[in-house]
Amino acid sequence: LNVIIGEVLFIKLKTKLIFAVSLIGAILNIALNIILIYLFKNIIMAAITTFISYFVCFIILNRYIKSYSIINYDFSSLLRIVLAALIVVGVSVILLSFLPKTSVIIIGLSVFSIAVFIVLNLVFKVITKKQVFFLVNVWRIR
Repeated sequence: LNVIIGEVLFIKLKTKLIFAVSLIGAILNIALNIILIYLFKNIIMAAITTFISYFVCFIILNRYIKSYSIINYDFSSLLRIVLAALIVVGVSVILLSFLPKTSVIIIGLSVFSIAVFIVLNLVFKVITKKQVFFLVNVWRIR
């Protein structure tokens, strides 16, 4: 969504805003990388800090773009999707730290992660059972 919002702002000639938000995101990313990678000594922290930085940029841009009413989406659903994704990533990282890193385990964990993500989105009421059945039927056709 950051790319779409950025393009809308670019068309509206709001390049100073794009620069300012990008600068905030970059500084936040670097600062969080320095702190979290030093504390946890884990490269996964780089991915987490990048996610946090992008999400902060999204929140800033989202507040601004709402004034144009160009992009309509449910912000609370988006937050629930992000929460589901964070839970899946957390569980996957924990499981992967205990399991051997073979290709079969990684593929199995990927399938497991997709299933958990779908279940969490059902629990968080982002998607309905009807939508899940539709996706399953589309998958069967292939």
